[in-house]
Parts: sequence; structure tokens; C-alpha cells
Amino acid sequence: MSDPINRKSPLYRVLAKGAAGLSERAFEGHLILRGDAADAAFGAAVQTTTGVALPLTPNTVASAGTRRIAWLGPNEWQLTLPGEEAASMHAALEQSLAGQHIAVVNVSDGYTVIVLDCPDATEILARDCPLDFHPTSFPVGSCAQSVLGKSGGLFVREAEQRFALCVRRSFAEYLWQLLCHAADLQRRTA
Repeated sequence: MSDPINRKSPLYRVLAKGAAGLSERAFEGHLILRGDAADAAFGAAVQTTTGVALPLTPNTVASAGTRRIAWLGPNEWQLTLPGEEAASMHAALEQSLAGQHIAVVNVSDGYTVIVLDCPDATEILARDCPLDFHPTSFPVGSCAQSVLGKSGGLFVREAEQRFALCVRRSFAEYLWQLLCHAADLQRRTA
């Protein structure tokens, strides 16, 4: 019998050095869906299989339970779900969408999610990101791809003061430290 795989979060070395309100959702599943938004059969198959309707409005998120679909572009979405469901959901989507001009790609191993949940979350993000995080411009249920410092990511506003940042695993430690530094600066100047 072989040894079990020793999975480690991309942030395992720095989690203890985090700022208040900063956490990681390690090992979530991430599937990229590509298809024609105008094709009713595509949208129906995705909703039937995932339990979540495709958001068709740019930069919005639809969710049901532990699953969330974020609009990334006119024909691209990201499905986020519990990591243990990613492989079976990938297979189920490919089966339900068979014969259609679509793509379903499991990118789970390449990403992690950093959560910023604190009263000054918008100010902390604004220090290193060009997006306007004011609630009138970026309300709860919004998402956008942008840069934070020198890396990119998907920003999702989950609650008034909570943002989830889906980032590439290779940049996670850099972004964690950048957010810790920004949080420290924000608290010193507040």
C-alpha cells in the first residue's frame, strides 16, 4: 500500500502570519465552462447538472448552496464547488453537454481562494487594485477579473464586507503577503 498524498495548501507556510479578516479556502473545485450563452440547450444542461443557472449579465455571480458560477466573459464561466465534487461534476457536465460545441476544463489544482472579510475590506483592496469596490459600483453578487499588485485574479463580492479572490496557486503567497501589508497600512492610517 502506498503512502497517502500529502496535500498542502499553497499558503501553508504563511497562514499563521495572516492579518485579521484574511483566510484561505483551500482545495475548492474550479471548472471553466465555455459555450454559447444564447444556446438554451447549453444553459438548461448546465442548470440541470449543477443546480445553478448560468449568469448571463456581465460580471455577476449565481449560486445555489455550495456551488457558484461566475460570469467571466460572453462565452466563459467559472464554476466553484467543493473540491471533492470537482471530478464527478466535470464528468457529469461533459456527459450532459455531449454533442454540443462546448468546453469543460477542471482547473482546480491551479487555483486557491483568499477571503478578505473585514470592515475595511474595500479600502485594503483599493490600495493595490484598480477596480472600484464601492457598493454602488461593485455590489454583493458582482465579480470581475483584474490585477492585485502584479498578479491577476477573480474578485467576487460575497457580502458587504467579504470578498473572495480566486488566484493562481503560484501567486497565492505573494498576494497573501501583499494583502497582509495593505491591511497593516490601512489600520495604521485609519
